[in-house]
Amino acid sequence: MMMTKLTALIVLVGLLNACDFETTTNTTNSVEYANDKGEKTRYEIVETGDAATVTREHLGQIESYDINGLEMACRDGKPEECIELGTAYEYSAKIFKAQPVIVQDDAEAGGPTPADRARSAIENAVEAFEQGCAGNVAEACYRLGDMYFDGNDVDQDLIRAAGFYQESCHAGHATGCYNLGVLRLKGGIVSQDSVEAVALFQRSCDGGFADSCNNLGSLHLSGEGVGQDDTKAAEFYRLACDGGNAMGCYNLGGLHHEGTAVVKDAVIAAGLYQQACNGGFAGGCNSLGYLHLNGEGVGQDDAKAAELYLLACNGGDSNGCYNLGLLHERGAGVSEDLAKAKVFYQKACDAGDADGCSQVQALQN
Repeated sequence: MMMTKLTALIVLVGLLNACDFETTTNTTNSVEYANDKGEKTRYEIVETGDAATVTREHLGQIESYDINGLEMACRDGKPEECIELGTAYEYSAKIFKAQPVIVQDDAEAGGPTPADRARSAIENAVEAFEQGCAGNVAEACYRLGDMYFDGNDVDQDLIRAAGFYQESCHAGHATGCYNLGVLRLKGGIVSQDSVEAVALFQRSCDGGFADSCNNLGSLHLSGEGVGQDDTKAAEFYRLACDGGNAMGCYNLGGLHHEGTAVVKDAVIAAGLYQQACNGGFAGGCNSLGYLHLNGEGVGQDDAKAAELYLLACNGGDSNGCYNLGLLHERGAGVSEDLAKAKVFYQKACDAGDADGCSQVQALQN
């Protein structure tokens, strides 16, 4: 049996925060972004006199925001409308930031540049979210936390970010509790407190946020911040997996593979690894490849193992790269090709895998 490698158990999910898409096309009043899956989101602003309407179209769904009406509602003490207003201003800023440095009509009139308008829109968004947060609207506090954590549109302030995550959590925002839990677990920005992190993840998991359920499973498995309890770990991993968290499926698969606190069953493990792999967690692809290579819970199939190791490697799992290098070195399920083996060993090495580095060195001698 070849000594291929399983991805390590106990995988924690890190901090969640907003990310920008890449700009693809823009005009003077609209912009289109695309993510790494090719999904497009289009933003448009229509200004008539003092009135302005912003729309967002994504996957056929259209949102429309009447800025003037929302400003009046927010000023009149309707904090839920302040969220909508802040969102409209954020979308406006995306459009202005994508415009040319100076729109000729504005330049000739001595008016604000697109950059000026983008800054103004962000300032208005912050003000609207602050009003919403003051009105105990959890999403507004959370959005402020993300803005100050990212530091893309405002000066980064991690302490303020943590404070707004805490406010959002107190107001019942499950993702805010999760983010604050991650910060508490890591320490640095706020004081490190694993016990408090467990409490925050519990609140978030109870609120239906599956990433927190996964983290609770890992903390119970390791005994960090809470009593070590394999059975509770398995329960939380199940909650996470059922909630759509791929890491939870992977971790639960690992427990079934090892027979820790649950029945030892490679068939169940294979199904869970498949769920994890399908959900985009590369470690699941690698571990499923291991089962195919060794015929555990699935039919023995070197070619299928190689296919899964490639998925894992491309997804950033260094063990998948190492394992595929080993298959190419031995000619199992793929062509025997030392040059390709070295390429994959090097990828593993570059990702910090010491065994991959050793294999690169061995093939050079």
